[in-house]
Amino acid sequence: MQTKIQNPVLTGFNPDPCILRVGKKYYLATSTFEYFPGVQIYESDDLAEWRVIARPVVRDKEDMTGVPQGGGVWAPCLSYDGKRFYLVYSKMTVWSTDPYKDCENYVITAERPDGVWSAPVYLNSDGFDASLFHDGEKSYYMCMEWDYRKPFGSPQFTGILLWEFDRVTLSLKGEAKKIFRGTDRGSVEGPHIYKVGEYYYLFTAEGGTKEEHAETVARSKDVFGPYEVHPDKHLISSYMTDNLLQKAGHASLTDDGEGNYYIAHLCGRKIASGNCVLGRETAIQNVVFRDGWPYLAHGGTQPRSFYTLPYAVEKKKKEGGRVEFNDYTLKNVYQSLRLPLDGKCKVISPRSVELTGGESIVSLHGQTLLAVRQTDPAFAADFCMDFVPEKFSHLAGLIYRYNEANQYLLYVSYNEERGSAMLYVQSFRRGVYSYMDSGIPVGSRVWLRVEATPDGGQFCYSSDGKQYFPVGEKLDVSVLSDEAASPMGFTGAFVGMYVGDLSARKKVARFTDFRYIPR
Repeated sequence: MQTKIQNPVLTGFNPDPCILRVGKKYYLATSTFEYFPGVQIYESDDLAEWRVIARPVVRDKEDMTGVPQGGGVWAPCLSYDGKRFYLVYSKMTVWSTDPYKDCENYVITAERPDGVWSAPVYLNSDGFDASLFHDGEKSYYMCMEWDYRKPFGSPQFTGILLWEFDRVTLSLKGEAKKIFRGTDRGSVEGPHIYKVGEYYYLFTAEGGTKEEHAETVARSKDVFGPYEVHPDKHLISSYMTDNLLQKAGHASLTDDGEGNYYIAHLCGRKIASGNCVLGRETAIQNVVFRDGWPYLAHGGTQPRSFYTLPYAVEKKKKEGGRVEFNDYTLKNVYQSLRLPLDGKCKVISPRSVELTGGESIVSLHGQTLLAVRQTDPAFAADFCMDFVPEKFSHLAGLIYRYNEANQYLLYVSYNEERGSAMLYVQSFRRGVYSYMDSGIPVGSRVWLRVEATPDGGQFCYSSDGKQYFPVGEKLDVSVLSDEAASPMGFTGAFVGMYVGDLSARKKVARFTDFRYIPR
């Protein structure tokens, strides 16, 4: 019996998937960029149901303070050598200031993905998208190479570098060899190597991460090459099609131990505006090997809106509701920006949390924000907030954001002229700031809500948690997208709680019954 599973399997901000099977368990790691903790690791028993089990990039030196939007943790690679797990990733501190891309590549290890991970060990900075491949008793490390001297465009991606890797010292051995320069699609990155039969297969992403994105495959009988390119060049791409799953690329390979192969790959779904509000997501495709080459099982190179499993799976219905505040959710569901909240986040009960105010909503350093991914085209999110501002520099409320230049904030602050706390709305749309005084006074307790569909969003408030009233104009959700970000976007929309104290960094707001409800 076969089961069809709908794509994307991981909805919302889940890019750059690296999939891995160890025994009967499947693991999948995705990028987190400027959000903290870094790297999402999912676990599955059946390739259908996935649950976040760890975000291992958590140590003080791994915070992303000051990194620009789209910086931070890029393209993790999760691997296993038969004894322990390895996670390599790039920390990007500069990526959009031509001609440079400053990165630091690190490796951490653990006996199990949901266990304690080691302190990070620095590896190199030649380029981003670091990866490990284990071949018997030997291991190899690779990354793309960035050449700042080249003119703007794909020539700056000059190929894939490969080193031997010492598992004991966690260091690179000898000099790098450039094993692949890519194809005419350009921008070769995201390397992974797999051995199937007598061949080593090099998977690379090409074409950038927008519509031209593709996954290219090459093979060799020697890990150091030379590599010959796939007869179709690309294993998967949705370029110049109307496929539901756009931007297909950045893929990784796994099998089920029974001769069935799968790739996990990045994709994006456009709304009516042509923008991908849910960011870059993860889909899975069936793969078969023919004549020594991998192909999509359904033929061609376009991704399919579903994949099949050769067994019965009862896919659980997605449910929404209250997202509690506990050890699991604070580690694996909620995220903050760039750094841990530490003493600024105090759990009162599974229903309530207190957040201490930080910097403004455009800060790259010390925002107090606790949010969850938007994982559905239509949703509602709300909470009850207890907050008593004493000056205009005290503000707290509901934030719906993509990045610092594209976000909305419904908040409570103090109005000296009226001698009262009032409701306000701040907006940044493509970097243009606007501010609205609603004229609505509120008490120390207020319920805030946002309702969103692909056509737009609406802020609402309530004084009793039962009857809600709109606040402000309809929100343009299309700007909460990769396409609206400048110069590029890599993440997705988040919704959650924000507290600012632009005076003394000590004002506290309490949030109760945060809910995320798919529509």
